[in-house]
Amino acid sequence: MKEITSRANPLWRDWMHQRSAAGRPGNLIWLDGPHLCQAWLAKHLQPLWAIFDESKVALPQISTLIQQTDPTRQISLTHALFEQLSSVKASQGILFLVEHAAATPQSNLPETQLDEYSKNQALSGSAFNFDRAVLLDSIQDPGNLGTILRLSAAVGVTHVILGSGCAAVWSPKVLRSAQGAHFALTLKEVDNAVQWLKMYRQATEQPATVLATAVVGAQSLWSTQLPKRSIWLFGHEGQGVNPELLAMADIKIKIEHDQSVVDSLNVASAAAICLFEQNRQSNRLNR
Repeated sequence: MKEITSRANPLWRDWMHQRSAAGRPGNLIWLDGPHLCQAWLAKHLQPLWAIFDESKVALPQISTLIQQTDPTRQISLTHALFEQLSSVKASQGILFLVEHAAATPQSNLPETQLDEYSKNQALSGSAFNFDRAVLLDSIQDPGNLGTILRLSAAVGVTHVILGSGCAAVWSPKVLRSAQGAHFALTLKEVDNAVQWLKMYRQATEQPATVLATAVVGAQSLWSTQLPKRSIWLFGHEGQGVNPELLAMADIKIKIEHDQSVVDSLNVASAAAICLFEQNRQSNRLNR
């Protein structure tokens, strides 16, 4: 394991320079903490760099991760240097830097980056091969986005599509909030959510039912028999799902609550209620 003890080290300085752009396309993804690092190794992938706080390498959880990573990719930092590099206030002693391409399959690239052959392959292949998906429209808060990813993985959703305006899905804050859910989902970032949904319907012989949370012209969640195959639409924290996308929903759903006290629900809370109610209904029918 290579040791770095000086701020003048060019590798450490390069990482500090990259820190603010972590997770954005073309930049490395930063996995901070044992849980995320273990989730990465569970994919049978090695990080580009495995960075350790020298003061915590003897901890059982960190020691195990040291044994599981390639020694040629391991870097030991002094506690002070690691604290500056880590993206969390109370660092946990380990940080993986991984390449974006390893975390994002070719079929998940935006349509603008696919040539015609690759686009046709995506349309006819696994890109639309799912029973349950979530389509997110302008979810800007990283905590909300990560929570929805975690909820989706918990109830068996396999695909999450992220339209323009969403927080960077591979940013450190979203990764921490999702707690490893990224690696249980197929994530697809698209330039235009409306266009993606149109392409999906054109390319799918029996498309899943599209459900959206709404206030006007919506039916109660509690009195609706929810389909097993579905795409849920969840929208901007303040404005909800954009009107053009909302118009494409097969069923509009409202969560009845005391609006004299609370005008609307947090989008992650609404997603939790809808997804778990669908899961409850599905499990009841399967008994």
